[in-house]
Amino acid sequence: MKAKAFAVVGCAALSVVAAVAAPASAADQLLPPHKRVIATDDGWRVTVGGDREVVNVVRSINAALTTREAIVTNRAFATLGGSGAPIKSVTLKSGYQIGCNVNLNTAGTGASTTIGGTNLTVSPFVNVSVEPGQVVDLNLGEKDIRNGFGSINIHGLDVHVDSCLGMASLRSYSIVKVSTQATDDLVAVYGKIVNF
Repeated sequence: MKAKAFAVVGCAALSVVAAVAAPASAADQLLPPHKRVIATDDGWRVTVGGDREVVNVVRSINAALTTREAIVTNRAFATLGGSGAPIKSVTLKSGYQIGCNVNLNTAGTGASTTIGGTNLTVSPFVNVSVEPGQVVDLNLGEKDIRNGFGSINIHGLDVHVDSCLGMASLRSYSIVKVSTQATDDLVAVYGKIVNF
């Protein structure tokens, strides 16, 4: 799978800019796995989890003091067992929540589109506008699950947080939605917060 790079771009202007040291490179951080198991009202046993998660905080390639960069790897997975009402759909979603303490005002380039109220720009990064104090959902993939098991694997993804004057944070998530003729269930787990 080709490596992809994602950038999170701040959009709030500041009147005063202080010097901030860029984070140094760090060794890979192997994060603990996480899993949740629930029983639906109509009898299905649903498991969702995340594991094999590694975050490597690195120096930004542009050497800017306001850019944060990390290389991430993880796996989101879900299983469906037991029995219940007929299944309509089972969908697994994987991604990261990303935030920054204080953001600078920057402008993205390239073709843009609006998805669910969030401005996305492709050129060739995916730039997500972040207001100070907000958390952005970086959706990395969705998969329809058949035959009781599915997974989404992320290998060495390069995540940029641009125009971040303060500390940036990221947290992985795995979410599965199970829809039957009788019930709808949304089950989520979240990884450990990593500051960089």
